[in-house]
Amino acid sequence: MNKGMKVLLTILIFGTVNLVFAQRVHFPAIGLGTGVIFQQNEWDPGYSLNLQCEVGEVMEHVFLIPYVAYWNAEKSESRSGITRTLNLSDINLGSEIVGYFNSKPKGIFAGVGFGYHIIMVDRLAPAYFNPNPEIEEETETKLSAAILAGYQWKISAFSMALKLKYYLINGGFNTFQTSFIFGYNF
Repeated sequence: MNKGMKVLLTILIFGTVNLVFAQRVHFPAIGLGTGVIFQQNEWDPGYSLNLQCEVGEVMEHVFLIPYVAYWNAEKSESRSGITRTLNLSDINLGSEIVGYFNSKPKGIFAGVGFGYHIIMVDRLAPAYFNPNPEIEEETETKLSAAILAGYQWKISAFSMALKLKYYLINGGFNTFQTSFIFGYNF
């Protein structure tokens, strides 16, 4: 990891901790989401799973939401006359700062996010004299910034949200994600 990535990761972690502990934390909601991702390169659409927790209002109508997410995409690649399915997976730890256009966390929202990604890529190894090429696994760590927008419905102690999010991940893994999130409000 280069020096710039370490500095950004430190800012991400300590900035989130500072926002959380500078305000009253009472965990008003927890949510589980699933959706579809569209990776910018030649990967097929994939799926995503995420767990998020709203940790409180950091300022009027603005909430902090840390999350952990996983997504996976596939594509087919041919070499030496053999076609194989390759995988791209991402484990993402991050937080979002979300503002609602209503006085309560419901209705239309927009925000930004910052994340730390562990990206795993399976690739075909060169097959110079071997007709059956091996698959190489490569793991990289990346930082991201994201923009997001959506709409949230509240029904008694439960909430549902539709969220659209675009990740700007360094190293060419930019991704568009749609999510449906089901939450429980404490």
